[in-house]
Amino acid sequence: MKADADLIARLRQVIPFRFLKERALIKFITSCRSREFAPGKFIMRQGDSQDLAVYILLSGQVEVVDCRSGAPVRTNTIEPNHYFGEWEVIFGVPRVFGIRAMETSQCLVFPGSVLMKLLDTEVAFAQALSGILRERQGIFRAFELFSAELARGVGYG
Repeated sequence: MKADADLIARLRQVIPFRFLKERALIKFITSCRSREFAPGKFIMRQGDSQDLAVYILLSGQVEVVDCRSGAPVRTNTIEPNHYFGEWEVIFGVPRVFGIRAMETSQCLVFPGSVLMKLLDTEVAFAQALSGILRERQGIFRAFELFSAELARGVGYG
C-alpha cells in the first residue's frame, strides 16, 4: 500500500501509531493492505486461530460480538481510528471475540508479525501500547490485586 499524506495523518491520530517515526510509519504502511467489509460481514470470527492479522478501522463502525451462547451478542462497538486484533497476536491465543461490520467499513490490515516487529524495534510504540493494555484492558489487574493482597498479608505477619 502506498503511504500518502492523508493516511499518515490518520495514523497520527491512533495511539500507539502516532509514536512511530516518519520512516517507520511509512515502512509500516507498506506492509498494510486495505479491505472493505460489507454490513453484517464478519471481519474476525471468535475462536479462529488461523487469522493472525491486526486491523485499524478507517471508516464505518464494527461491533465486538460474543457467540458462545449461540446467537452473536454485542459486547462493544469500535469507531474509526481504533485498532483491534492485537490481543490475540501478542498473547498467541485464538480470537477471543468476533468482530462484525455494522455498516460498510474500511480497514487497514497488517500481519501480526509486523506488530510484533514494531514492539521489538520501536520503543515509544511499545511503551504506548503497553500503557493501553495495562490501563484500558487491565492485563495486569489480577497480578496487581495479588501483589496488593500479598503485601497486606506480609504487613499482618
